Parts: sequence; structure tokens; C-alpha cells
Amino acid sequence: MSNYQQKYFQAVTPEMLDKYLSDGWYRIQQKVITTDFIDEVDKSQTVFWLRYDLNRLEENKKIKKIKRQAENFTVNINPFEITEEIEILFQEYRSAIDFDTCETVTDFLLEDGVTNVFNTSMIEIRQDNLLIAAGYFDTGKETVCGILHFYHPEYKKFSLGKYLAILAIDNAKLENRKYYYPGYMSPQNKKFDYKLSFCKDATELFDRSTGQWLPYLYVDLHQLQNKLITQTTESPISFQDQSQ
Repeated sequence: MSNYQQKYFQAVTPEMLDKYLSDGWYRIQQKVITTDFIDEVDKSQTVFWLRYDLNRLEENKKIKKIKRQAENFTVNINPFEITEEIEILFQEYRSAIDFDTCETVTDFLLEDGVTNVFNTSMIEIRQDNLLIAAGYFDTGKETVCGILHFYHPEYKKFSLGKYLAILAIDNAKLENRKYYYPGYMSPQNKKFDYKLSFCKDATELFDRSTGQWLPYLYVDLHQLQNKLITQTTESPISFQDQSQ
């Protein structure tokens, strides 16, 4: 089962990014995509898009622990760039993971293009002068969207993937953004559960059948899965473009 759709643009304005994210779309490479199903090991799994309400997101014990562990590292947030140093770190990361991904950061973010149509920033984490982790996030008018996080395998114990998300969230709060979008989760696949570890009280889940964001703690995932399957069978995803 699939209801995957994608759209390309010459440029993505902050308002456009806000609108697409709020309607259950997400940035992949140089396009926005949406789907409610992914194929894993020859079977379809339901996915639900998530976001964090930054006004309600409070630091829990896990977040505070990760920050303490990383307090001796240096953090910089810079304009979008892909350097040789970044690509080398990504290859180290890629050699240690147990899932498929793009071969390079350039492929992951730019696909076949050379121009980035999104408003993207990058985070660098260093120990002394050594780059040990990096991440990219997109910024809208009221939103931030986490795109790519990776780190050197020797620093896995520091939870730097989560720390990169925490840094992007903290930066979004300083800029008075309203929402952070981490992508999707699946009740059938625990590898996405880390996205629920930041603050469940502030986590919302997109209900495709109504177009509404619901408090994660109060949703019936089984019921929503059934609604998704019914809706996908009866009608495709639609979206009224505001700008091309």
C-alpha cells in the first residue's frame, strides 16, 4: 500500500515550508514529500508525522543528561555548506549504521542539483578542532524541520544525534519559532521511537483523515491506522499549492 507524493519547487519560501509541514509534508533532498506508509522487509508499515509544540516543550531528565555529557564540546550553527570534512565524517557514520541511506551528504540534501532551494542551516559539534557530529535543519517563518544528523561512531555514547536535535530545538526557541518537525514515527517500528523521547507532553501527531494535529498522549494509534487505510483506499492525498 502506498500514497506517496512529491513536489519540486524553484524556491521554498518560509511561508511555504510552514504550510507544507503543517499539512503533513516533509523535506527530502530538494523536494517535499508525504506518505502514510513505508515498505520495510516486504511489508507495509503505517507512519505518522510528528511535531513538537515548542511553547510546551520542557527539558526532561534525558535531555539534561545529554547536555551534561556534551558540555565540553564546542557547538557552532552556520549557514548551509557541505565541505570535504563533512563528507568524510558522513562516511565514518555511514560505515557503522545498520540501515540504508544516501552515499554522500550531497546526495542526501541536493540530489542531482547544486542549488539548495530551502533555508537551511548547519550545526557543527567539535572536540577541540575535530569535527565529531554535524546536522542540518530548515527554517520557515514559524517552524524548524530537522533534516539530517550524523556523528563519528566513536562518540556514539554521547547521543550526539539527539543532541543535534536538542541544539536545533533550543535555537528555534531563541528565535521564537512555534514548532519543530522531526519527521515520522511508526507504531510498527521501534527505530523511530527516539523521536518520542524529547517531551511527549509537547508532541503532536498528524491525523490525515481530519488534517489536524493531535496530542500524541491522547491518540488511539490503532484507530488512526484503520482510518488511514480507509482514506487511502477511497481518495488520494491532495494539497492546494499556494506558490510554485
